[in-house]
Amino acid sequence: MSFEKWKKRSEIKAAIRGFFSDRKYLEIDTPVLVTCPGTEVFLEYFKTDWQDFTGVQHPVWLRSSPELHMKQALAKGCDRIYQMGPCFRNHGEFADWHSPEFTMLEWYEKGIEFDEFILQTHELIKHAFYSVASEFRTSKLLIGDPKILSVSEAFKEFLGIEFQDQDPELAKKLQGKKLHSINEDDDFETAFSKVLIDCFEKNFERMGVVVLKDYPASQAALSVIEGEVSKRFEFYVGGIEICNAFKEALDPIENRKRYEEALKKRAERNASLPDHDFAFYAALDSGVEACCGNALGIDRLVALILGEKNLDRVQPFRKRAPFSKEPFGI
Repeated sequence: MSFEKWKKRSEIKAAIRGFFSDRKYLEIDTPVLVTCPGTEVFLEYFKTDWQDFTGVQHPVWLRSSPELHMKQALAKGCDRIYQMGPCFRNHGEFADWHSPEFTMLEWYEKGIEFDEFILQTHELIKHAFYSVASEFRTSKLLIGDPKILSVSEAFKEFLGIEFQDQDPELAKKLQGKKLHSINEDDDFETAFSKVLIDCFEKNFERMGVVVLKDYPASQAALSVIEGEVSKRFEFYVGGIEICNAFKEALDPIENRKRYEEALKKRAERNASLPDHDFAFYAALDSGVEACCGNALGIDRLVALILGEKNLDRVQPFRKRAPFSKEPFGI
């Protein structure tokens, strides 16, 4: 029954808190209602208004991640921080592994090396796995040694292609590779996104735990660019993405430039255009030491640990959410 799964969800969350407590992390809380919900090109957000006592309305959003406020906490002197809380993404699927509202675990540590952060992430996953009784665990898929691949290595291994960032011929080069979703006239961004979903994730299904790292610079988001690659990684378990991590880009000018570029691309897509988070820029301007950060989907991790095929029994009240028409079910 779902209630038993909820109990295990609680145990896993408690174990995660213990993992970070043992490592002297500070648990913090940040706003859910924000002026800037995120800086991604392809995400969409929930918008509303706050009306003050004079009747003036102020546009606000539900956060897609606590990232911008957590980095402000780093600027205030915190060295190791984490939080678990609700996040929201609009215009997406309500499907086996997707939900408009979900629980995010996000954590940051100053001074940790990128490769060390990958290992720490896997230690967290294993710790969560062992926190519940053996009869509730799925196979040992989550605790096997991860296969670590760069994006370029994945293109070569799965497609036999020498990858080049912003390659205008990428879609043409993928013709004949049995990727039926890719059209010859797809631009680079579209073709790259389709490869991730239709090729890489399909191959990852049979590979246990996979770490995909060193994304092309064009996909840096707010991660550091070193040479021709962005220092970010994602963990996949059985083909399901569970986290997205960065060696954080902390230069205020560079962060503002990237968000302005993201807004330009959003405008081209007729997507919403949230305002800048000027407090975030000011925090970066005051100085933040080099750090890494990770965002992990708690609902997906719990489902994978408990051997579920979707989020239905691990995300409380999923079937009674406001957007559902079902009269009953938890």
